[in-house]
Amino acid sequence: MNNETGRLSRRDLIVGLAGSMALSACGGSSSSGVSILSSGLTTLGTQVPDDSTTEIATWTNLKGTQFGAGAFGLKLVDIEAQPVVGDRPAQLRRQPFIATFDVIQGGVMPPDQTYTITSATVNPFAIFLAGNTADPARMYALFN
Repeated sequence: MNNETGRLSRRDLIVGLAGSMALSACGGSSSSGVSILSSGLTTLGTQVPDDSTTEIATWTNLKGTQFGAGAFGLKLVDIEAQPVVGDRPAQLRRQPFIATFDVIQGGVMPPDQTYTITSATVNPFAIFLAGNTADPARMYALFN
């Protein structure tokens, strides 16, 4: 449930985390052989480690980038660092964060689903996007 401020609730974060964990446990590849579930990002020809290790700085550098998600258009509008609680496994990123996307084309996206994201500058990858009923034109991805 969303709180009165329109920010992401704990429930939404947990749903996003569960989706992210489920994705990291899966594998998958597209017909072109590009892994879309755990491929990580490839930006401007430079391979970036998979989504479990891609650091916040990489995503911060992508702010303003437009992405496609099927019939929907998205724009990455914000990256928000999340608190680090306890020790993190060495193979994971140092700083968890939430990526905020505005839906800029295609209407209201069904929330809490996995979408294959495309862009002119980033290879296709799968991402779990959580919605916010207080602001249906905004989607969130938790990178724990």
